[in-house]
Amino acid sequence: NKEDMAMHLKEYYAIEKLINELRDELVVFLLAYYDHELVGYVKISEHPCATEEAGLDTPIELQRIYSLQKAIGKGIGSALMQATVNYARSKNKKTIWLGVWQTNEIAIAFYKKWGFEIYSDHVFVLGTDPQMDWLMKKAL
Repeated sequence: NKEDMAMHLKEYYAIEKLINELRDELVVFLLAYYDHELVGYVKISEHPCATEEAGLDTPIELQRIYSLQKAIGKGIGSALMQATVNYARSKNKKTIWLGVWQTNEIAIAFYKKWGFEIYSDHVFVLGTDPQMDWLMKKAL
């Protein structure tokens, strides 16, 4: 609902939180431009997270991958994913993992196209709404 989404946006995308993420040496943002306009980004984290990383070989987490609606279909997602793979390899990572809402069929299909497979699930709380996420991984 709108209240849960507003709570989520306030918590995860507050200016102070974004500034701290930009200063964090274990977090990287890669930006995508199209016709000299910023149209998307990916956030990658090297922070350990015991629950999600259990059993993964030298993991890195893909926490966000977004593009503007008007940029969808222009290869932005693929460019960002390739940049993520390249970055992970440059850091000698063996696995990229992510969480995705189980009903987000478009995102799940995109990740599968890139070689990600579902290996587990977990609860992601959106505001006050507990939702089930698939955990997906890709071997590098």
